[in-house]
Amino acid sequence: MATNSDAFKHTQSLIRSHLPELVLVGAGGGFAITFVELLVSDHGEGTQAIGLIAAGIGAALCLIGLLVRSRIILRTLAIGLLLLSISGPVGVFLHAGGEVEASEAPSAIEDGPALNGDEDDDDDDDDEGVPPLAPLGLSGLALLGAAGVLAREG
Repeated sequence: MATNSDAFKHTQSLIRSHLPELVLVGAGGGFAITFVELLVSDHGEGTQAIGLIAAGIGAALCLIGLLVRSRIILRTLAIGLLLLSISGPVGVFLHAGGEVEASEAPSAIEDGPALNGDEDDDDDDDDEGVPPLAPLGLSGLALLGAAGVLAREG
């Protein structure tokens, strides 16, 4: 009869034996969710398309990393994911430039309270500015995916 400790040991050994695949599924899923989020929020025009393209490429590289076993292909995928991680700092640089432009626009706080007496309007809180460090999520996912791909080599 199996005990709770036997089930725990079995689960632990199962996770250990499939950890690289689990890491790739997590990173690929993160890329896919980021891709959908950027697509829904209209990040497909101009330089904003960099994040959308990077998320799509990252999801594809992680999926390919799950399917192949060739050491040469896995190393190429890892290099591709490492290069893809550069898109995060590039995005931070671009977001910082966009944030400067957004900070020049007058805000509701500087203009004073609304003239119609509605001080409870929180609709404008969502558009406070561009999140400057958001693109670093792509870098983290790319580095995690590269680690998962390299771990599958063994």
